[in-house]
Amino acid sequence: MRETGLNYPFTDSTGAVVQKQDTLLMRFIAPKTPRLKAKTPPFKVISGLSSGNLSPGQKIVLSSQTPFRNPDTSRIRLYEIVDDKYKKVPFSISRDSANSCRMFLNARFLQGKNYIYISDSAAYSDIYGARSDSTGNRFIVRDNNSFGTITFNIINYEGNRIVQVMSGDKVVREMYMKSDGKAEFLYLDPGKYQARIIYDLNGDGKWTTGDFDTGRIPEPSSYFPKEIDVKEFWYFVEEWDVSEKNIKKLKSTVNRNTVRMNNQ
Repeated sequence: MRETGLNYPFTDSTGAVVQKQDTLLMRFIAPKTPRLKAKTPPFKVISGLSSGNLSPGQKIVLSSQTPFRNPDTSRIRLYEIVDDKYKKVPFSISRDSANSCRMFLNARFLQGKNYIYISDSAAYSDIYGARSDSTGNRFIVRDNNSFGTITFNIINYEGNRIVQVMSGDKVVREMYMKSDGKAEFLYLDPGKYQARIIYDLNGDGKWTTGDFDTGRIPEPSSYFPKEIDVKEFWYFVEEWDVSEKNIKKLKSTVNRNTVRMNNQ
């Protein structure tokens, strides 16, 4: 608050109009500080390189929660590290034709070599205008000798099937087969694995779950009878009989019809 003078016309007792001055106490309200516009959160891109290891032939997947715009490749760099020096590596980025939230970083990587991937801020953006932060990942392409391989010779079943290698409840690799033959799983990390076969009776390429309303039971599955302990530079090769005698329940009411594994 502060005092200020005010002049105004005033009619005195004789009827004359004169100027009169008074002192007023003025109160001022300070203006509010304008609110800052909320900052748009950065566009988050997951590169799949956070582990620091890349398997031979493994694709580098770039994924996000929202669809990508075309990246600014001038802000992206890939180097091979040789004697603490950076050697530029040519690369390209391609879109996943089936998923607008996925892209692939393509380059020729050599086993046993160290690399570094750098993307500056705003290298990636989504269709809503959000832009990525800067990031960098150093990684190595592991040598073949640091992995193990599982190979099954699958016999005695006529029909479609999905062969899976699992670590606990997690499916590590899977392969779709329409007939008997070899199922090979390369570049497995050392550890203990289980194997499962799903009998794809309706031929849709995936496991069909049960449905109470229609009376459909799940498509049957069968496990390889023993756990497989994979070691470095180690090969497991074994025959796997997946015939009807090796599964407890071998029928499914897909479309309310009972389907047998054989073609009887």
